[in-house]
Formats: sequence, C-alpha cells, structure tokens
Amino acid sequence: MNTRLKYVEEEEWLILAQQAEWSVNRLAKLCKVSVRGLELHFFAKFGRTPKKWLVKQRLKQGAKLMHDDLLVKEVSSQLAYKQPNHFSRDFKKHYGHCPTQTEPIQGKARKLRFLV
Repeated sequence: MNTRLKYVEEEEWLILAQQAEWSVNRLAKLCKVSVRGLELHFFAKFGRTPKKWLVKQRLKQGAKLMHDDLLVKEVSSQLAYKQPNHFSRDFKKHYGHCPTQTEPIQGKARKLRFLV
C-alpha cells in the first residue's frame, strides 16, 4: 500500500474528493498515485472501490445540502453534477425518494422557489 495514502484521514479524503470534483482519476492525480494504487488503498481502508466511496460521500453531502433547504439545481452544481437530473436520479436510487422530498432540518417549512 502506498505510504503517502496511509496517513490521510477520512475528513481529508472528503476535502480531496471535493477538490477532485468527485472523480477517481482526478483524485488519483491529486494524491500523485495511479488509479490502481488508489483502488488498492481504498479497498484495504474502506472495503470498497474509490468510485463507490465517492458516490456514497457525494450523495451524503447532497442530503446535507438538501436539509439546508437548497434547490436541487444549487446542490447539483455544488456537487459538480453536469445536470440536476443526474443528481436527482442518483439521489433517488440511493435514498429511495426524490431530493425534493428531503425534510429541512429543524422542521423548517420548505420554501417554494422558482428560478427564472
């Protein structure tokens, strides 16, 4: 296993993932390792491939942002999705409901907002 990767904590992985725009190839480049080296490290540390880890973490971030009462368009943009419907599709597949059905934190009423 690459010693460079051994000392990266999970919180740091999240920051790196965001900087890499949730891309395995970009993440490997940021870490100055091969994609295969990154895969071996992730499987040993997290028990899954970097792609699966990135998808799960990205959707967790999306759920947090949806709890903050942001629009799907805003969340998908912050998470580097090319299209809002791609975020919605992945969110629904993972959580079993549309992102717009996510309840805001502290019971705030969801605002109905329209983009013009």
